[in-house]
Amino acid sequence: MRWGFIFWYITFGIIIALTGMFVRHPIFKFPLNWYVRSAIVGGWLNFTVTFFNYEHFSVYIANSPISGITSLSSPFMFVVDGIFWGLLIGWIVTKFTGQGIDAVHGSEDVMKK
Repeated sequence: MRWGFIFWYITFGIIIALTGMFVRHPIFKFPLNWYVRSAIVGGWLNFTVTFFNYEHFSVYIANSPISGITSLSSPFMFVVDGIFWGLLIGWIVTKFTGQGIDAVHGSEDVMKK
């Protein structure tokens, strides 16, 4: 399960970084700031993993040190975890690369070589 978490969060970060090029919602055209986009994508990704692996996450939570804290004993706390890590990764990616066309600016030079 440890390797699964490592590979999952690598994929998680890549997906959040790739969504950085969307500054507007593709259908409804409202603006998507980095924090909204990152929180939604991070929460959604961890929700789907938890939803389809609920039994495994229940056992994981039951055997963890936080199992005695009732407010944290739900496997769906991984959704909150996804929102937190999504915001952190989104902030880092946006800080270093920008968003929208700024994130891919200069890629023409790379593609010509």
